Amino acid sequence: QTQIERMCQDLGITHILYPPEEHKGAADPSISNGECVDYGLRHLDPQRTALLLDSDVFMLAPVDLRSNMGPCDIAGNKQTRGPTDYLWVGFIIMDLPRLPPGVLDEISTLPGTIRGHNVDTGGLTALYLQKYLGTDVCWLPGCFPARADHPFFLDLYLMDNSPEAGRA
Repeated sequence: QTQIERMCQDLGITHILYPPEEHKGAADPSISNGECVDYGLRHLDPQRTALLLDSDVFMLAPVDLRSNMGPCDIAGNKQTRGPTDYLWVGFIIMDLPRLPPGVLDEISTLPGTIRGHNVDTGGLTALYLQKYLGTDVCWLPGCFPARADHPFFLDLYLMDNSPEAGRA
């Protein structure tokens, strides 16, 4: 067991290992990041709430993410390129049971081109959002307000793309 796996186990966080053989050798870090996140999406339990958190995003205080989502199915920070809005892949909360069946096989966080505009990692979430216009999306402010008076009760997932994971 790696140190990351032990910590996740201690905290009750589901650990998802991104296998080294899944790396397709993309020279573009945005593509590599999107491939890693897409792999994780395919391995989530659709009956849970998921938090996708980039490796360089840190929670500074306990926060009750479910209450901050309100009635929304998905909450995250909005990225915009041209006329296209999409989810910034660094911080996304998904209430998976409220999303359409099969969504985890369909949604993609890869970069690409939409309506002639290049979109970064997370950009292809715009295609999902366009297809399922009934999905309630809450666009969170750039700096998510921590509410220290609420405990951090949420089933968490951790994508492990660390070099240490490949040697586990």
